[in-house]
Amino acid sequence: MSKIFITVKRELAYLPKTDEIIKKWERKGTVTVFARQYSFKKGQEKEMMRKVKKEIADCDSVVVIGDNSIGVGIEIGIAYALGKKIIIEMDEVSATLKGVES
Repeated sequence: MSKIFITVKRELAYLPKTDEIIKKWERKGTVTVFARQYSFKKGQEKEMMRKVKKEIADCDSVVVIGDNSIGVGIEIGIAYALGKKIIIEMDEVSATLKGVES
């Protein structure tokens, strides 16, 4: 079974449209939605980045829901650097994001 990391801005993580996308991917594998599953406090930034890097390293693919966030951009960059398959689940996609989609 495939392991899928879903990157989404925390403010969008619980929207109905996001739920629909997550449910679709849950039928295809084990899903980690970092913005839903983890919470960090100020001062825990290094721990957060270690955890997100490990989660992405352990996955088979990364699904992107919205790229208008620094955190999402960092997660996409980590996935790209690790050679992970990147799947875009958005209507409007920036030129940069088109360049990393697998």
